Amino acid sequence: MDALGGCATEVCELVWDSGGVVSVASAGLDFYIKPVLEKAGLDRVELHSGKVLSEPAERPPFRYDYPSYVKSCKGDWVTCKCEVINRLKSNHGASEVIFVGDGLLGDACAAANAADTVFATGKLLRYCKENKISATEFGKDFGPLIRYLHDKTFITGAS
Repeated sequence: MDALGGCATEVCELVWDSGGVVSVASAGLDFYIKPVLEKAGLDRVELHSGKVLSEPAERPPFRYDYPSYVKSCKGDWVTCKCEVINRLKSNHGASEVIFVGDGLLGDACAAANAADTVFATGKLLRYCKENKISATEFGKDFGPLIRYLHDKTFITGAS
């Protein structure tokens, strides 16, 4: 079992094997997130989060940078998940952006509107139902997402 619950590696490998990109968009800091990804063997994951920058001559000797911050973001969070989705579509020519989330932060709800396919649980699932956004419910094992990716891989012929 990996540090992210046992299924993250399988999900990432299915996406990568089909030529896709895996991104994590978080309001957290890279300083904490990167070690978890590395421990799980997921170094290839694109991380969109706050960054801790070293400024040895300054007091304090570090600062935070939020490259995915958008002032007009509906969620008003330091990492605009809609912006990350839009970048995936434009920079990678992504034919489909799959958003997986729990909606603990309000920005996930806005991101559900921007994504092509949504896998949701918790507050995000309720938001999607209330706003008639198509979403597939998932549990702790990501089973529906894994089945979806297997079906997509079979349909597209990727190996």
